[in-house]
Amino acid sequence: LIAKLFEKLNVAYTENNLDKTIELYREILQLSPEREDVQEALNGALHEKSNLLFQSHVNKGMDYIATGDLKSADEQYELAKAIFPNRVELQSLANKLDNIESEMVLGTVHQKIQQSVAADDWRYIAKITNEAIHYYPSDPMVNEYRLLSSQILSLKESGAIYISQPERMGDAVIQSEVKSFLKDALKYSRKSKSLSQMVFTISKDLKKYSEKHDVDISSDGKTHIIVMGEGVVGKVKSRTIQLAIGRYTFEGSRKGYRSKQVTVVVDGQTTTNVKLECDERIR
Repeated sequence: LIAKLFEKLNVAYTENNLDKTIELYREILQLSPEREDVQEALNGALHEKSNLLFQSHVNKGMDYIATGDLKSADEQYELAKAIFPNRVELQSLANKLDNIESEMVLGTVHQKIQQSVAADDWRYIAKITNEAIHYYPSDPMVNEYRLLSSQILSLKESGAIYISQPERMGDAVIQSEVKSFLKDALKYSRKSKSLSQMVFTISKDLKKYSEKHDVDISSDGKTHIIVMGEGVVGKVKSRTIQLAIGRYTFEGSRKGYRSKQVTVVVDGQTTTNVKLECDERIR
């Protein structure tokens, strides 16, 4: 009978079935209590099971903290403590619980929000309000600044793109986007110094890149001229048009002559001159 139990034990061990392994060790000891090797193996298996159970409670406790469920986290802490009261992992869980509980006192949350508003630290406001909402879902200040931080951070992210590529504001579609951005950002600029500065910079760039500047065109009155992506100039000998700062390609065409292109940069500092004549016959 003991031999059969050892055969089953090998299977349970191979399958990593810890509960079955413990059960079989106990059955063997009932039949042969003098087996010290089996008793030692049983003790090891029981310790392993306790260790796994302890670790499971600690991990669950950390998971509950992450979701804001401190009550369940405390319960898992007590269960883990009952198994191994002096383990380092348990102390880590206890410290995390203590820190979260002290940070999440509502008065402290309000104070940190106010300090962070003064420091224009909206990322920290987003962090603390997203944590606090689990504990104080109905608190007006937590809800207000959670939403406010989300809106301000989103606006600053959009604004950073316009600031990094201001030349894009020469495009009419981008200008429309920027105007819409500025309209939204102005609503919150009093709350954030950095957003206010961003609004100022973008407004200045928008004016710079949307303002029109003189471009003097000279031709032979026979070449049909267009500004690619902008519009038609027509057949002219001399004409002044206005374009925003940027790079433009003028294309000339004339029946029986080779087409030509001229690319110029309008810098807003000096008048831009373009001379374009199709004077090379097609043979």
